[in-house]
Amino acid sequence: MATRELSLGTHEITLALDEHLPLGTSSTNVTVEVITASDAVTILVGLVQDSTLSARSQQPLLASLAAAAAAFDRGNVNAGDNQLQALQNKLRAQVMPFNATLAGELIRATQEIIDGTAGRVTL
Repeated sequence: MATRELSLGTHEITLALDEHLPLGTSSTNVTVEVITASDAVTILVGLVQDSTLSARSQQPLLASLAAAAAAFDRGNVNAGDNQLQALQNKLRAQVMPFNATLAGELIRATQEIIDGTAGRVTL
């Protein structure tokens, strides 16, 4: 098994399995794209904007996302993560009571970004 941290961009990874004789070796290719935390936040912005939430309900969520993206762009991972945690709290308080499915999806997506920045250096 090999582990490697990938740089930003698109990468093709070959997964190989040696099944020994008589079946031989099998392999498959997987393409992954590594994006910045700010790019991931931009995807979340699109999810919020495309949701069934009213513009009034979207506004505080989008404000937290804009602040998170700005923090990540400045290299301030802690501030970006804090803004995403604030977003999660807003989702629990403002969206969960009437759309638990959407709130859950956005909370999970937000947590994936937070988890992806774990251990990153803050400038």
